[in-house]
Amino acid sequence: MGIGVAIAVVAAVWSASGGVGYLLSAVNLAYDEDETRGFIRRKLLALGMTLGAIIFVLLAIALFTAGAAIGDHVAPPVRILLVVVLMLWLWLTAYAVLLGAEINAEAEQQTARDTTRGEPRPLGRRNAVKADSIPE
Repeated sequence: MGIGVAIAVVAAVWSASGGVGYLLSAVNLAYDEDETRGFIRRKLLALGMTLGAIIFVLLAIALFTAGAAIGDHVAPPVRILLVVVLMLWLWLTAYAVLLGAEINAEAEQQTARDTTRGEPRPLGRRNAVKADSIPE
């Protein structure tokens, strides 16, 4: 039973990291950037971000559990409504990240000043699509 649980956890984390990988791709699209990381580096980044999200969700569940323990008279439908609210909150958070990336990318494109890291470079030599172009 222990090996089965371990395999299930590894499979769940691996597949959840696929969703995080798609979130990384969406942020790259917001910045009009091509993916330059290799498969291994990209997957490790997605796995790390997934593990961080899992820790965050576990803390959120612990807070919900503590709230449910305090209110012993909470009906089971209310607890289910809390799983649904949590999932909706995570879904809205993903959209907020993407909206923030899109707004940041457009704001970066609206300025001719170099906003990239390192030494300031002239327009067209910054190695960042949005920072290298200004609107017509």
